[in-house]
Amino acid sequence: MAPAFRIHKPDVLATLPRPLDSSTGQYHAGEVFTQQPGSKKRKRLEVAVGVDGEAANIYHIPSSDLRTSYPIPPQESFTCAPYSIRYQRPNANDRDQYTYFSTKDGSVSGSKMTVCKDVVSPSGKTTSTTRSQRLRHKAPVARIYTSHHANVTPDAEAGGHAYSDVLAVCNDGQIVCLDGAALDERWTMSAYSLCKDLLPPATSGLEVDSVFHGPASDFLKGVFGGRQDALGAFGRTIDAETFNPDVLVLVATTRGKEETGRYLIVLGAVARNNTTNAAQQALVQLHVAPLPRHEGLATVKTPTYQLHVRTGRLIELCDNIMRTYDLTTAVPRLRDAVIMPDASSSFVHLSEHSVLSLSPMALTITNITYRSVQAQSAVTMESGAQGGGHPPMLLTYLSKLDLAIAIVNNTIYSIQIERHKASSKEGLLIDAIGRGLSKADHLPADLPQRRGKAAFSKYLPGTLTDAYVKQSLVEVEEMDDALGQNDLKEFERLLAAKFGVTIDESTQPQDDDTTTPDWQWLERPSAYAAVDRRWVLYAISRVFSVDVKDVNNDCPALNCVLPESNALLYLVVAGHLTLSNILAAFRSELKEADVSLFALADVLVQQLVGVDPALELLMSYLSATKLGEVELLLIVRTIMQSLDQQPRLALPMPSGTQEEEFVTMEIDQLERELELAEYNLGDESNVRARLLTAAFERLAGYSSVSTVRALRIAFHPTEILALIHLLRIQLVGSAWTTRYTEMTTFDQDEAARTASDGVITLIAELLARCIDAVGTHGWLTSVSVGHQQAEGGHFLTALKLEVSAALEGLNEAVEMNGILGEAVRFGTASLAGRSARAGGDRARAVEVVASAELPLGLTPKQGVTQFKVVSGGEVVERSAREKGHLLSQRVKEYSLERMPFESRL
Repeated sequence: MAPAFRIHKPDVLATLPRPLDSSTGQYHAGEVFTQQPGSKKRKRLEVAVGVDGEAANIYHIPSSDLRTSYPIPPQESFTCAPYSIRYQRPNANDRDQYTYFSTKDGSVSGSKMTVCKDVVSPSGKTTSTTRSQRLRHKAPVARIYTSHHANVTPDAEAGGHAYSDVLAVCNDGQIVCLDGAALDERWTMSAYSLCKDLLPPATSGLEVDSVFHGPASDFLKGVFGGRQDALGAFGRTIDAETFNPDVLVLVATTRGKEETGRYLIVLGAVARNNTTNAAQQALVQLHVAPLPRHEGLATVKTPTYQLHVRTGRLIELCDNIMRTYDLTTAVPRLRDAVIMPDASSSFVHLSEHSVLSLSPMALTITNITYRSVQAQSAVTMESGAQGGGHPPMLLTYLSKLDLAIAIVNNTIYSIQIERHKASSKEGLLIDAIGRGLSKADHLPADLPQRRGKAAFSKYLPGTLTDAYVKQSLVEVEEMDDALGQNDLKEFERLLAAKFGVTIDESTQPQDDDTTTPDWQWLERPSAYAAVDRRWVLYAISRVFSVDVKDVNNDCPALNCVLPESNALLYLVVAGHLTLSNILAAFRSELKEADVSLFALADVLVQQLVGVDPALELLMSYLSATKLGEVELLLIVRTIMQSLDQQPRLALPMPSGTQEEEFVTMEIDQLERELELAEYNLGDESNVRARLLTAAFERLAGYSSVSTVRALRIAFHPTEILALIHLLRIQLVGSAWTTRYTEMTTFDQDEAARTASDGVITLIAELLARCIDAVGTHGWLTSVSVGHQQAEGGHFLTALKLEVSAALEGLNEAVEMNGILGEAVRFGTASLAGRSARAGGDRARAVEVVASAELPLGLTPKQGVTQFKVVSGGEVVERSAREKGHLLSQRVKEYSLERMPFESRL
């Protein structure tokens, strides 16, 4: 298939000034955002780049222009990427842009925070002000964010300004909150102090590797899977409109004397104007969990992380291996590890499945879900941009322009990413076929050597060896000799040994007796031992025969030559008498004849009925064999034909036959018919009803399309109409069309059994398929009713009335169940308990400790605990006043009252 992405040649956007100190100077690049009060942040088509010893510059991507530059003293350098955000107030024409950055000076300890505010009027005039504030905390700032909530001064409509609080995260996990306009310190707290109890005892501090920020509602949907209890430390329900605090995610490394570890720390920052509790803690701990360790952590290079909040995935790039962690579980687990095709140094997310990575040699788009390379392009940079000491760095991906922004040495590049598919069709498995990457599973250096050069000691099942073939030929010859000598006892004895069937010794005949012994039959077809299919085909070829000369059109002449043998019964009850096995057994006889499966199945069903007119053998064949729609319909047609069978007329005596011999033949035939009639009239041998029920149940399991197609193949339209009549008889005979106030045969005859509730569903499904099988043309031309238009209309009208009556009865049954169901169940349970108590075997009484009985639905009281857990996880002791207050709020016991209700009867 065509690739889903195409990477174009990188274009030069701008050339950055060199750092003042070329040996230690670096570039620090970040994104630029825009926000309206009350809405989410959005990316602007700009990037902010900090150059050590020079300035913080903001570049506009579409025009490749330098929009703004904020110089810094030559002796200062940036500790992290600048953060710039523009506020657009809905009721004002001015635009306020705040740019925050943190710098450090080698001669002075601590970081200096600087805010550069630009107010742009509608005429284009820009008013700039700068304010700096040195932080009291000595650790350098690792990342700067602004709060999700934008504050508006009271005189906003009269020319006021909008801004947000600033959250500065230091390298040691200290969180400092500053006023967004004046940089006054609002509060400061340590992440290590909040989660110290959940870290190893030997831990002395934290070192932050990466920080991520976002509103709590996004983390609730993605990382925490919508579980409000995961954010219960806030004390309020998270809502995007009413209460949506900030969430900080820290990937930190613990410092201590013992082995270091990595931890995922999730913190919540609550703005002062977003809480009603004055004692609410500004920073709360939400979740702390260790990250899985791997060998790449021993390297000096710090891993690169990216967090996809919507899917709850943390992507790590370390030592040219990209690892994906699933954060939606209580403990993060390693989901996948992929070896990147090149030595990638940075990456950005393109979508949920795709990641763009940059190396000194190539740009690669990787599908992290199916571990495949979607697109790759060699990096062709200008000669002036190569040879520097700064590694290539991807800044961001602008989805509006399909542009990825990168810095290589001292040049900003834009990379066009062309999509050939919609975003909804991206990341499919078919796009990953043939483009897979290796998993980061470390193989041993040396594979274990072979222990021997001999062949397998035991062959696999079904393996043909010379000894097996020779023994099989000898055994086949023995069975053929016994069958040729009409020694069925020896033939069945040898065949039973191959099938793994035990011969019943109690019915073992004498040596001079020609009757065959009975085999021990099992209850289920799956209980029989697994048999080599070659012996099954051999048994079918000896029990049945095919006459090639009698093959007329596509109807084969299949005859059963051993109708009373145990071999035939085994093939039926074990489920081996399938059409595929019959075709394989007579492959040589039927290779030149074009035999259809429908004709072969029809002949097979007729042979089974001829062997056992009582239909017990056909019942076993239906229960044990996996049949298709055509075979099931042929069985149904056979049963319908037997129901409509006319009495046999006496035939004239054939010429050349003596009268006594003809009379004897007629008496034997009449005796067989009499036995069959007595069997069919018995109370416990309604085989036809059981056959129809089993065939209908199996038929309903197939799809309606295949069943309609099989009906049109196996049945004539008149036979389909007869099947509809049979279903209508079953619908009426099972009392589905009668009302509850009418007397039925089930009410008059106590021995009659009512039909199960699933029968009506089965009848309705088969009726619909039969009507579809006749088709629109068949009903319009009245083919199925003898070309009589009036009779066809009456037939459909009667069928509609019967179905409507059955539907009305179902509705009445549902209504009655709603009214009387609970009372009936109570009465049944009471009768069952009364009959159990009336019996002689009574249960012994169990002595239990006497206790007061509780009213219905009342739970026992729980005492007021002595301790409580406050925000932040601290356990404090309750005061006596608080205990009394909680006891006074207890709900009193309620009393049972009589609740009258109106009966629907």
